[in-house]
Amino acid sequence: GDVQKVMLFATNRDRQVAVDCLRKLSAEVAARYPEIKITASTWNNVELNISTAHKGNALKRFAEHLGLSLANCMAFGDGLNDLTMVEAAGLGVAMANAEPEVKRVAKVVTTSNDEDGVAAVVENML
Repeated sequence: GDVQKVMLFATNRDRQVAVDCLRKLSAEVAARYPEIKITASTWNNVELNISTAHKGNALKRFAEHLGLSLANCMAFGDGLNDLTMVEAAGLGVAMANAEPEVKRVAKVVTTSNDEDGVAAVVENML
């Protein structure tokens, strides 16, 4: 079948050099191929996806499979690859260490991954 995702990782030991390189690459790809969705899960990678291959669609399909509406779904995220999922869920939760864009679309911001932020929200909901 068609390629749906390409992942690129920077190996430069200088974090800022790697981040700058990946930003430049992302800008070039976005300018040339606007139909490609560009995300990242960590500072040292870029994920190039077809426009429909993202976690928001995956959550929607999974919820439909279970007979649930997205309003009844909770999703947690921190990276840009989580953005569509957090946005799609009835209760989208961003971790304290999440990218600013993820925090912006979340309904709740919890403590960081290292501070058991997922457990804090789940316990609060129960």
